[in-house]
Amino acid sequence: VAVSVDESCVARCAIKQDHVDPGIATDLAAILLEDDDWYALVTIFSSEAVINAAAAWVETAEKFYFAASLDSAIATTTDGGTDVASDNDGSNYTRTFVAYHPEAAYNHFDAAWLGMRLSLDPGTENWAFAQPAGIRAVSLTPTHRTNIVAKSANSIEAGPGRDVTFYGTSGSGDYADFIRFKDFLKARVGEAVFDLLTQPEKVAFTDEGINRVKAAILAVLRANVLSGALAADPKPTVTAPRAADVSSTDRAHRNLPDIEFTCTYAGAVNHVEITGRISV
Repeated sequence: VAVSVDESCVARCAIKQDHVDPGIATDLAAILLEDDDWYALVTIFSSEAVINAAAAWVETAEKFYFAASLDSAIATTTDGGTDVASDNDGSNYTRTFVAYHPEAAYNHFDAAWLGMRLSLDPGTENWAFAQPAGIRAVSLTPTHRTNIVAKSANSIEAGPGRDVTFYGTSGSGDYADFIRFKDFLKARVGEAVFDLLTQPEKVAFTDEGINRVKAAILAVLRANVLSGALAADPKPTVTAPRAADVSSTDRAHRNLPDIEFTCTYAGAVNHVEITGRISV
């Protein structure tokens, strides 16, 4: 049943989904065992208990969870309370993004936001300023907005001529695009090295072979500089030991240790400070 919420009630009433967690972590573990080929999670019945249980599971499973909640305390109470956004903030979760909307029970704000941004290449997107179709802005007082942001939570507000999301932050304060890009880069670097090792020609345990490993990683980093996900300055680097400096134990087990790369995430601009001077 779709029930519209009068937003003026948010300031006068406490609205909360309060059903118990039916065991979502167990269900998610069973799903993962059957098929691990998925990344983002949304939950339909998003009470505080369900979100907290799913968030704890997501953190260890290295998935990506957008949780839309209609709980009014997210907006009306200060950080450190008992609402789900304060829970997520207090747990310092990096992979759960609580999004407040008084119609979250049926407008699927979380799924709409994910759909707007997961279609873009990792690291090229900004989860702030998204305009998910069919999701109207929430009428927030300055205090409501301050409370939401203080909890590293999210919502959607009216901007000049369009409704836009803010800011795409997890409980730890990390931005969604950064967390997603880290997962993406980890996967692509691993795939590049695996592709090299599975070629018919072996990678010799020599300086030349080690340089081939370095080159495979550096190619991934350079591709993401071209996409705009990584900064060109400073340039990405990859370091590795010389073959002669690797221990005899590692050499005997054909294990190449201590490969390291450095790169700088390009980030995004969410706020602009402008000073103007007009002379007459």
